[in-house]
Amino acid sequence: MKKLSTLGALLVSLLFVFGLAGCQSTGPNAGEKAGAGAVLGGIAGAVIGHQSGEAGEGAAVGAATGAILGGMIGNSQDKREAIYREEQARIRAERRAQEEAIRQAEAERDIARGFNVTDQEVLEAEQRAMAAENELRRKQKERAEAIERQRRIEEAESRAANAQAEADGLRTY
Repeated sequence: MKKLSTLGALLVSLLFVFGLAGCQSTGPNAGEKAGAGAVLGGIAGAVIGHQSGEAGEGAAVGAATGAILGGMIGNSQDKREAIYREEQARIRAERRAQEEAIRQAEAERDIARGFNVTDQEVLEAEQRAMAAENELRRKQKERAEAIERQRRIEEAESRAANAQAEADGLRTY
């Protein structure tokens, strides 16, 4: 009868542990810690119960106590993680709001500048741009011409060297 009582207590405690481990109403840590607490509590309860001849009951009580304590610890961890995630989301939302406010302020600043600019200033700016673009095209053309002259010099020197080598090979004296 003693073995049946011990086996029954162990079975009840295992069902209790698996029930708690599968219940994850607050988060993954609660179930995980409840399961680990039940295992450790069951072992400790069995050892303590064995000394008084009640290993099965001790294991059941230890498993239940360990599951409850482990679940409480895991639940606390889940809550801390949820608070951290919420804080990070709030910080990201604030940054996005600040960036949008800066973009809007810059757009308003640009519009305000436009009201203070005369048509003459616009014309002068466009003329400066055209002058700079013309200078760029002139320098690009000069560069291309310099590259072409260098290529022609290298080609002429190569032809001269080839001709001289052929001429040296024709001397028969």
